[in-house]
Amino acid sequence: MDWLRRGLSRGSRNSKTPNIQTQSNSEVQQHLEESIYGITEELINHIKTFTLDTFKNFPLQDEVEGSYGEDTQSSSTKVRNELSQWQEKHAILVLSRVKEMSQLRYVLCPRHLKESQFWKIYFKLARSHVLE
Repeated sequence: MDWLRRGLSRGSRNSKTPNIQTQSNSEVQQHLEESIYGITEELINHIKTFTLDTFKNFPLQDEVEGSYGEDTQSSSTKVRNELSQWQEKHAILVLSRVKEMSQLRYVLCPRHLKESQFWKIYFKLARSHVLE
C-alpha cells in the first residue's frame, strides 16, 4: 500500500491540475460556503445578464409601508427583517463575488428602488438558479 500512496503523492506533485491539498483552508471554506448558498458559475453568469432596466421595469406590486405610512426603521434594518438568514448570507456572497451586482445595487438603491425591493426582484430573477 505504501507504493500506492507514494505514487499518488508523486502524481499529484507533477500534475498541472489544482489539488485541494495545495489550496489554502480559507479558499476551500469559501468554495464550500458558496456551494452551500447556491453561488454557482451558472448563477453568476445569469446575474451578469441583469441590467438597470431589468430591475427598473420589473413588475412589483406596490408595498404598504407600515400601517399609517410611518417609517421608523432604517432601510438596512428592514431588509434584514425581510430576508431570511439564508437569503442574507447569499446576498452578501453575491455582492462580494459578482462586481456587476454590487454596481447595480449602488446605482439603483435608494435612488430608483428601495433596498427591500431590489432584493425581492433579485430573488425572483434568480429563483430558477437558486434553491433556498
